[in-house]
Amino acid sequence: MKLAVITTCTAILFFLSGFTTHEIKISTSEITLANTSIKIRIKLFADDLTSCLSQIAKKHIPFDGTTVDSKTLVLLNDYVKQNFVCSINNVNVSYRFVNSVIDNNQDTQLKTVELNYIADYKTGQLIKKCLLKNTLLFDGSPEQKNITKVALIPNKETQTIIIENIKEEIQKEIIY
Repeated sequence: MKLAVITTCTAILFFLSGFTTHEIKISTSEITLANTSIKIRIKLFADDLTSCLSQIAKKHIPFDGTTVDSKTLVLLNDYVKQNFVCSINNVNVSYRFVNSVIDNNQDTQLKTVELNYIADYKTGQLIKKCLLKNTLLFDGSPEQKNITKVALIPNKETQTIIIENIKEEIQKEIIY
């Protein structure tokens, strides 16, 4: 619910402001349990991701086309795995890349990159807690805020975790 409100407000802000840059530094992600898999979806503004990865690689890293190219993907996946860590019951979730989608927004300042990952998960294990570290884009933007929706237990309310760079938080825990 919070994510929908933030997303709607952000869209209205962009529409009314007429600016070509986005002032709000936000990424969104979702972690969901579906049968025997944990699915992770991460969505970032392409210009923020370009800026951050370009600093790391010391060369310009563009996000053109509709998917992330193979050379950039290696750097990007390493970066994501260092900065997006999820553990369930004190065991790190080992996820692997599935696909990427770059939206076709003509305004490069509003273009987004969506990354999808999957991890195997043994069913039957009672989930007691989830610990999430999400420092994506923190090294490139001091005002970065990362919002993650977590849905690991069927028929339970989705939890929302907000990790903000300005508060110097790097991880939060959900206890079930």
